[in-house]
Amino acid sequence: MRVLAQVRSLLGVGSLVVWLLVGELWERFVVWPAMRLRPGRADAILAWYMKGMSRGIFAIIRAAGGRAARTGTIPTAAPALIIMNHQSLLDIPTATLMAAPYICRFIARARYGRFVPSVSLCMRLLGCPLIEPSNRKASLRALRDAARDQPHGLVVFPEGHRTRDGEIQPFHAAGVEIMLRERPLPVPSCSGCARRWWIASVGCARTKVWPPEALRSAVRARVRPATGQDDAAEVARAVVAAGGDAVRAVVFFGSRKTQARPDAYSAYDLFVVVAAYVPFYRSLRRAGRLRRRPALAAALNAWLPPNQVSVPVALAGGTPVLAKCAVVSEAALARGTSVARKDHFMAGRLFQPTEVVFVADESAGLSTLEALVSAHALTYEWGRAWLPARFDVADYCRTLLRVSYAGEIRPEPEGRADALWRAQEQYLRPVYSVLLAELAARGDLREGPAGTFALARPASAGERIRGRLYFQWSLVRATVRWAKYIVTFEDWLEFLLRKARRHSGQPIELTERERRLPLIFLWPRVIEYLRHKDKSWRA
Repeated sequence: MRVLAQVRSLLGVGSLVVWLLVGELWERFVVWPAMRLRPGRADAILAWYMKGMSRGIFAIIRAAGGRAARTGTIPTAAPALIIMNHQSLLDIPTATLMAAPYICRFIARARYGRFVPSVSLCMRLLGCPLIEPSNRKASLRALRDAARDQPHGLVVFPEGHRTRDGEIQPFHAAGVEIMLRERPLPVPSCSGCARRWWIASVGCARTKVWPPEALRSAVRARVRPATGQDDAAEVARAVVAAGGDAVRAVVFFGSRKTQARPDAYSAYDLFVVVAAYVPFYRSLRRAGRLRRRPALAAALNAWLPPNQVSVPVALAGGTPVLAKCAVVSEAALARGTSVARKDHFMAGRLFQPTEVVFVADESAGLSTLEALVSAHALTYEWGRAWLPARFDVADYCRTLLRVSYAGEIRPEPEGRADALWRAQEQYLRPVYSVLLAELAARGDLREGPAGTFALARPASAGERIRGRLYFQWSLVRATVRWAKYIVTFEDWLEFLLRKARRHSGQPIELTERERRLPLIFLWPRVIEYLRHKDKSWRA
């Protein structure tokens, strides 16, 4: 009997090869011309062909002694993102038979786009996105485009590749996260189980997408509190009045929010999220809050976003304050708080206490909240390489603050991280307690006694190198931004002087020559300050 089973399996493999070759001829000389002649029926013609090929494959499997069962349906009348673990070569024919009424697209490696009978041409006709995992940037861009353009569902294999032993491998969430940010979609999940190549079963259910809902709820409760800071809301209203209808949301953060040693001259740090740059700056110009040309400010904002803009505001009591606005588009905010970000500027500020003090509508509120939640969830990705062997929530947050502040040239001293933890603990502890618990539930962390955790997989030397390169590149981009702040931020020199005096506790006076030509003569003073700021702070 064992020999007979082996013969049946061998004949089944041969029959599959023949079936694919015949299908290639039928596809090239019948299906493809029919789709060209009747473009309005192209999707239906291709669905008929793919379902026929898939039924033929399973008929051969049954004849060879295999067993297959399917439960559920993948709805493809509207766009959707289908998450599927890749456990056998039969996963795609199974999903094809479950899809109704149209065939969903599949994300596949570029090498399958040519020279595979019945498969390569079919993928091109279907419009499947083909990616090259070795080119991460191009792959993520292809996934973003695919999420935006797909009409009938897109199947994603987060494991990246199938396994020989049938075990489910760790999921790579970056691509899924980018696609959901590009186009929020329903997410049915398909789980496939395989034993060798002849057994497959698939079921459909709902899936939980990272970031987890528990983290989203924890962040939402704190960034949209029932009672916020009235002065911050007043400043935000003044900025919205000056910026006009282009303003979509305003996020309050920084020392005024956390009460980390602010003084009367401390600015109100705001992220101003806009629908478009040019209308926003035109409105600022009409309100008398911008001296530069709106087109120039908009062009600078599109290059290395955000811009820093100062907006003077008089509070109800007549107290003059300054709003320091980081102006960013909705798309740039989503990208800057995602795995596709180009530097640490937005992620490094929005993982700390924030408050949404204005939203134009519900859509703006949801997209802003998702960006903030993502900024919190991303902390594990960029911070794990510097975590100690055993850590609790306080150690985790201190590490994030220390690493993040070390990645930029800032007036604040290095010891500022511990002071910030003490000022922000009421916010950071409950939020990151939720994140660490979810990471432990996902298997990224091992939970220990007394609320401690350890990495389930220690950080590798390669991760540390990539982390250092990431922060060094962020430092380069942050330094280059200072050049445009000189153009966009009114009275930038006086603002920096006040901030340096506040953090150093030392009087700083400039000569007339340094004030007149700071870009030429101020550098020795800047270098001297950066060298000695930590000593002054400790003293």
